[in-house]
Order: sequence, then C-alpha cells, then structure tokens
Amino acid sequence: MDFSVIAVGKCSPMILPKIRKLDMDKQLHFIQCDLQDVNQINDTIKLIHQQYDHIDLFVANAGIFIHTWGHLFEQIFRLLTFSKLKVVDPHFAINLFSHVRIFTQLEDLMEKSQNPSPRCVFVGSTISRAGGISLLLENPEKFWSLPHFIGYKAYADAKLLIALYAKYLANRLSQKDSKIRVVSTHPGVVPGGVYRNLFFPSRILFNYFAAPFLRKPETAAKIVLGTGLMDRFANGAYYEDGEEIELVTKMSPEKLDKLGRLLEKMVSSGQQ
Repeated sequence: MDFSVIAVGKCSPMILPKIRKLDMDKQLHFIQCDLQDVNQINDTIKLIHQQYDHIDLFVANAGIFIHTWGHLFEQIFRLLTFSKLKVVDPHFAINLFSHVRIFTQLEDLMEKSQNPSPRCVFVGSTISRAGGISLLLENPEKFWSLPHFIGYKAYADAKLLIALYAKYLANRLSQKDSKIRVVSTHPGVVPGGVYRNLFFPSRILFNYFAAPFLRKPETAAKIVLGTGLMDRFANGAYYEDGEEIELVTKMSPEKLDKLGRLLEKMVSSGQQ
C-alpha cells in the first residue's frame, strides 16, 4: 500500500525500531519538534509543506499530564511575588494551542486530498468532564493567567477545550463547503510516559499495578485510527470507545463560535 505517515513530536516514536525491522521505515517520517515552542512548530509546518502535497488523515495526539517539579516551584514563586504569568500553561500550549496551530496551517494540504472526506481526529480525554471554562468567555486574560500548581485542572480544561474546538471547527468548515470532517475521541487510559510527573506512589500505581487492567498503547492507537476511518463518522462528535458521547459541558452555537474564534485568534496573533 502506498502511503506515508508523518510523526511530529519531542521524542521519536517508540514503535520506530519495530517498523524498521519490518522494512517500513521509508513510510514513517519523524520530525522532532517541541510543541511548546512556536518557532519549532512553524519550522515543522514549512517542512511538511515542502515535502508533501496533501494530507488524508490528521491526528492530534500529543499531550502532557501534570507539571514538572520545576514548573510547580515556578508557580509557587509567582504566587508569592505576585508576578504575572509570562507564558501560557504548558497543558494549554501543548494539548491545545499546538494542535490548533498545526491544523490551521495544514488545512490547505487536507483540502488537496484526493479523498472525498479527509478527516481530522483530536485526541481528548474523559477527564474533560472535570473541566470548566465559563471564565474563559467572560474574562480570557484572567482565565489564562490562573496558576495551576499540579496541572490536573489545566489538563482537564485543555481536553475540554480541544473537544469543543473540534465541534466549532466542524461547523466552520461545513459553512464554507469544506470536505474536511472533524471529531475528537478518548481512546482510554494508557499507562506510560504521560504519567512521568505524577507523585511516585501514583506513578507506580498507574504504570505497574493498574497497567494490566488499562489500555495497551497499540489498542489505543487502533481506536484512534478506527475512529478516524469508520463509516459512521459524525462530524463534530466526541467519541469514547468508538461510541458517540455527549459532552457534559453544553454550549450554545453562538458561544461555541466565539470560543473557536478566540482560540484561532490567539494562535494567529501570537498571543500564546
């Protein structure tokens, strides 16, 4: 089968050695990029435009969970010194804004796909149920400047926002008669590196004791790809285990449009 997979991230995919053994490494192209660094993202997008003329399937899967100790101490210092946040929280920068930035700048390559329905899958999380973003539409500056000492709330908010952005994006694209279709999905809880910043007892619990009962990375990957390729693909929907689920957070079309435009404006204007 003639296809290419472009993997973008800070670390090389763990599956890369296995692919090389199968002599498929010519089909997987890895571009190293820190998704918290806007300049690196822009360079990556330029490189993709130079090397590829279309994209059939876009999957936004990168994410972090819980802050490093260094960021925690930085947050405490900022609180004690009444300092304002200089950069957006890493959970928002990586789990949300990097996805918005990459998609909006590669949207033209998806429109050039020969596929009658090129698809975009944003990977969300069931933890989005703990998210709350009412303050964002009322006072964006205050929302983005709130301190997040551990990062759980920032993670939940970012995952909720990416699911809502997927809904907004599906509406925006359909209004201009685009053939691109968009969903968000949660592939299940997968033990591994995403929990590296958890407190040690919790990390051991997730990655070792609970691991046999959690989702394997290969299974989660199949669910994400299966969602993106399935026939009953409901534009703008949120999926869990291949089933369409209603988001807990309800939002009127007007507020959803306002939210989506706000996120895209922040990205295009370089406010994050």
